[in-house]
Amino acid sequence: MTRRFGKADWLRLGLQALADNGPEALTIDALCERAARTRGSFYHHFDSMEAYHQALARYWRQEYTVSIIETIETEAPGADRQSHLNDLALAIDPRIEQGIRRLAAINDAVAELCCEVDAERMRYLTSLYARSGRFDAETAEALAGIEYAAFVGFQVITPNIDVDQLQRFYQLFTKLLER
Repeated sequence: MTRRFGKADWLRLGLQALADNGPEALTIDALCERAARTRGSFYHHFDSMEAYHQALARYWRQEYTVSIIETIETEAPGADRQSHLNDLALAIDPRIEQGIRRLAAINDAVAELCCEVDAERMRYLTSLYARSGRFDAETAEALAGIEYAAFVGFQVITPNIDVDQLQRFYQLFTKLLER
C-alpha cells in the first residue's frame, strides 16, 4: 500500500524544488511530476499556488527558525548556545535560504514573512549576545546585526561557498569578539 502524501511532504518537496531550481520549479505540474502525484493530491492540501507559497514560507519559518531556536533553548547550556546556533545555521542548505529569498522577491506575502523571520532571528541572536553578560543591549544588537548580515550576505555574494570556509569565517568572527 502506498503511503499517503501529506501536506508536510508537499512542503518538504517544495523546499527541495526551490533549492534545486528556484521559484520557477514551483508550478503545480512540476511539483506533481516531482512527487509522482496527481493535481488532485496537491489540491487536497492547497487551494491555490498562492496558498502553497504562503504555507511553504510558514513551513520554512517553522523548520529553519522556530525549531532551531527551540532546539538550542532546550539542548544547549547557556554558554554554548551561540556556538550551537552557528553549528545549526551552517547545517542549513544555503540553497533553501536563497530559494526562499528568490521567492520573496516575486511574492509579497512571502516577502513579508521573510522579513518577520529576519527580525525573529535577529531578536534571538541579540538575546544570545545580551545573555552572555559580555555586551550591553546596544552592542548586542549591533553584533547580532553584523553576524546575521554576514550569514545572509555570504549566501548572496558567494552562493556556492564551501561550508568549511564559512565555518572558518564564523570562528574568526568569534575570536574577534573575544578580544
